[in-house]
Amino acid sequence: MNIRYFLLLLLATAHLIPCAGQQNFDDTTSTEDTLLELTIKMEDWVYKNIDSSRYYACELMNESLLKNDSFYIAYAYTGLSSTLFYQYRLDEALEYLHVSYDIYQKIGDSSDLSDANMNFGNVYTEMGFFEKGLNYYKSAEDYLPKNSEWLHYNLAYLYYNTSQTFMDLGDFINTQEYLNKAEHNAIQDSAYELLFAIKNVNAELLLIEGQDEEARKYAQLALNQAKEYGDLLEQSKSLELLAQVHANYGNHTKAISFQKEALGKAIEFGEPVEIAKQYGHLSSIMLSSGKNQAALEYAEIAQKYADTIKSQLLHKDIALILGQALESNNFPKEALQAYKTYYAYKDTLAKINIHERILLTQNKIQSQEAELLKAKNSFQQSVIKQDRIVMIGIGTAFILALIILLILLKSLRRKHHSQQIIEGKQKLLNAKSEELNNTNQALRQLNEGKDKLLSILTHDLKQPFNQTLQLLEILDHEMNEDEDLRELTRKVKDTVENTKGTVDNLLTWTKSQFTNLKTRPKAVLIKPLAMELRAEFTNAIEQKRINFQIEMEPGLKVLADPNHLEIILRNLLQNAVKFSNSEGEINVRAIKEKENVHIEVSDDGKGMDQEQIKKLFDVNAHFSTPGTLNEKGTGLGMLIVNDFVQENNGQLEVKSKPNKGSTFRIILPAA
Repeated sequence: MNIRYFLLLLLATAHLIPCAGQQNFDDTTSTEDTLLELTIKMEDWVYKNIDSSRYYACELMNESLLKNDSFYIAYAYTGLSSTLFYQYRLDEALEYLHVSYDIYQKIGDSSDLSDANMNFGNVYTEMGFFEKGLNYYKSAEDYLPKNSEWLHYNLAYLYYNTSQTFMDLGDFINTQEYLNKAEHNAIQDSAYELLFAIKNVNAELLLIEGQDEEARKYAQLALNQAKEYGDLLEQSKSLELLAQVHANYGNHTKAISFQKEALGKAIEFGEPVEIAKQYGHLSSIMLSSGKNQAALEYAEIAQKYADTIKSQLLHKDIALILGQALESNNFPKEALQAYKTYYAYKDTLAKINIHERILLTQNKIQSQEAELLKAKNSFQQSVIKQDRIVMIGIGTAFILALIILLILLKSLRRKHHSQQIIEGKQKLLNAKSEELNNTNQALRQLNEGKDKLLSILTHDLKQPFNQTLQLLEILDHEMNEDEDLRELTRKVKDTVENTKGTVDNLLTWTKSQFTNLKTRPKAVLIKPLAMELRAEFTNAIEQKRINFQIEMEPGLKVLADPNHLEIILRNLLQNAVKFSNSEGEINVRAIKEKENVHIEVSDDGKGMDQEQIKKLFDVNAHFSTPGTLNEKGTGLGMLIVNDFVQENNGQLEVKSKPNKGSTFRIILPAA
């Protein structure tokens, strides 16, 4: 036994803390069958009960140390790492993985090294280091022996884990691609215990696409198979997906029943991350069913579980759910703080992955520089050696001078050619470095712009709420005077309406900028929508005595996403009313021209100059002008309008002059 191997075994013995109180070294008759039996039990219980799996991992460690079997020692550490991973003790899990990885390197088994790399990928992905996780999965695939009888089985799990990482990144195209690869290899090797996990992910993707019935079928099949195998974790996920489907159907009683069953499976399995997630899902379903108090209670329990775990991904998701529950229970300050926490974690995760990409790129460049320097040194040594041979040849025999001269010329020609290659590579390296610097600068500018925008929005959200509180305090002291009471009531209503518009635009902007929701165009009647939106602004129209006209054919339709079209028209009408003078005029027209429909919203109000028009669509300018009655806004309205018009294959045109009014024209495909 060499020194390195002895140190590895010593390190293994020193790391047996999770097995404290479970060691039994009295039995000296451990056999290969005993070790194999303990391994099977350790793997079988990892999806059923974490404590049981750890117990068998410790037993396997004891027996393998007695037998001095390095393979099973490493395998026991891998099992202990898995139990720590499922309990989200990720730093400890990494320690045990490093021990097993060193032993596998000593043994030289590439298949086990592949498993170790996949486990590293799992841990780093859970930590939020997605790029590092994907790199480890790639290394795991490279280590896999192509002639192994377990090739398809290992590839199935590797591709499944890769698909989960792309799911966390929101890259649903790559998620589906690797999920299909995983399913193909699982079928090749009859890995039925993985097929129902794949069905769960497919159900989740179908839910994202709005295909609820197909998602229900996949989730139900996965649940039936998971019950056969006794996999509590996948049962919990299947039940959660079925709860989401029934919530989408509006059947909240069934949704709550399924979700509570999912929570029970998670608690039985004992993984704190899954328990926190299931409490969060139960809170969301309670909220959708109108049970706001219960939703808040479950959200707070989810938060308590999350606080015991160092997971930025989990904290981000639970913070959003808690914010929604607090908001529904009329705790605006607490809800705002929860939303701030959500965006802070989201921003931190984005920065981590940007920084990670930069570091990976820098490491690649440094590796290329090292290889280039090595090649250069090798070449110089070669040239020196050849020159020495030439000089010896000249001194040995004059008769060989002509031959030596030819050799020297050839050597010099090769040296010149190699030098040109080195210089070319150096230029390419310099160009790559400059490109990296430009990319870093662009990323910093994008990040600064996003931070600035979120800071401005947060500030603007506070003011309307403060105004509402101040007006309500005055109203409380002036209850005896009816005329003043009516005036104050009107002001409160106006303030609340402005606040609603601000919040609506904020949520719309956030959804359009930070999600990957698909545009779903349909044939939409314009006139009923315009009349419905006009009713929303009845108070403001009557207050300013505006002449509001709608001129279009009743059956005129456009091909657009209904939600997007409603938001576009609402913002345009809101701006027209906001900037119209008393007794002004607003006209909404729509006509069909060839294959398109032209929708115009015009007013004769404040208008804008060319500089103001340019600022309308500049997110960094944060352009917002008070209305004719000093109405407030965030400046997001036209940004949202412009984004949604482009999403629906349309065009937006603006014509305006100061004090002459404005005309906004939207050109969309006709239905």
